Amino acid sequence: MIQNTGAEYFDAHETKLALYLSDKWQATDRLWLSGGVRLERYNVGGTNYMSTLAFGATDVAHPENERGVNWSIKQGTPTEFKASWWLPSFNLSARYTIAKGFGVMAEGIANATGSAALNFVGADMPNLDRIWTYSMAVLVSSTTPLG
Repeated sequence: MIQNTGAEYFDAHETKLALYLSDKWQATDRLWLSGGVRLERYNVGGTNYMSTLAFGATDVAHPENERGVNWSIKQGTPTEFKASWWLPSFNLSARYTIAKGFGVMAEGIANATGSAALNFVGADMPNLDRIWTYSMAVLVSSTTPLG
């Protein structure tokens, strides 16, 4: 009988504390700017049944936690995990009025993320590097009904 060879188990806690600052500014009659900065402290920790204790590791620290046919958590050894990150994010928006009821808006965002508690469910340590994501959008808009 094959039972739970993935063995996704963990008992975890997360704490988050963040500070956010923002401002908006009517630079000219046609140009409006808005920006913000967020700094978050993210901590995660708990217990699971990992076999490798470093991301991408090939050495098995706990061979009794290697998943296989008929493997059970009862055979394994609990392992502790703990990680913390400072996660900054930034956003900037600009709106420029070209003519009454018509303008262009642009927005850019940069955001850092850490590994969430859910990523610690398996047999291997997840990536603990801070990961950056970026996005940008430009929108041409009209407040005047067409037609």
